[in-house]
Amino acid sequence: MRVSPPKGSGVLYNAIANLSPAHQAMLKYLSTFLEPLSIAEIAELQGLHQNSVRESIDALTAAGLVERSKIETSGRGRPAWAYYTTAPETDVVTDAYLTKFVRGMCEMLREYADDPEMKAYDMGKDWAEELRPHTVAFLEDIGIEFLDVSKVDDKKLLSIIRLLASVAGHDAVLKPHTEATVQMRACPFVDVDGGIDPIMCEMHRGQLERFTSVVSGGRKQLSLSPMFRPGVCEFSLRDAEEAQ
Repeated sequence: MRVSPPKGSGVLYNAIANLSPAHQAMLKYLSTFLEPLSIAEIAELQGLHQNSVRESIDALTAAGLVERSKIETSGRGRPAWAYYTTAPETDVVTDAYLTKFVRGMCEMLREYADDPEMKAYDMGKDWAEELRPHTVAFLEDIGIEFLDVSKVDDKKLLSIIRLLASVAGHDAVLKPHTEATVQMRACPFVDVDGGIDPIMCEMHRGQLERFTSVVSGGRKQLSLSPMFRPGVCEFSLRDAEEAQ
């Protein structure tokens, strides 16, 4: 018997991102309770009409973010249900989970690799290759053929890479008063204390450089400046010939 793998966490994140503000508020509220709550209990606690609560709960249940459990009753009639969250609308634990994993990976490279930063850089290049199918699918969703990216002009190429960096959680924007430099103002690899391991930066460098080389058909190279200033990393594009 084949066992199905668990669904990726991205499925849950996308489901949360696609919720209306009202449904996100209900998800966040429901996640503050340890025990399941009935529609009537939620309505009473929030001062809402039960129909309004039911509409939000039904939407959250359909999105796979809320589950229900039967409430045992002694009377006849339709069974009563209580609801609880399976994916609370919060990223605090998720961020800590990821950053601790990243820190452990960096410490392992530092201990066992002959050249930890070079190994991390090579891993980043492999990472770019692993992400290629996901990148192709994302670009197709926004109407861009992956193979056509190498033919676009420099301005559009930079825009595509900036968009992909933002989608990856880097809050990437064009640097003010420039046309070829992008600032990344957020990083999913920052630890809870605000620090980031330089080895992780090298892995990210390898990933960005390899990706840029592939999508540009080898004509462009990305230059990354980690922590160019506090809280901001920068990258720019240049002709591959200039880097030789």
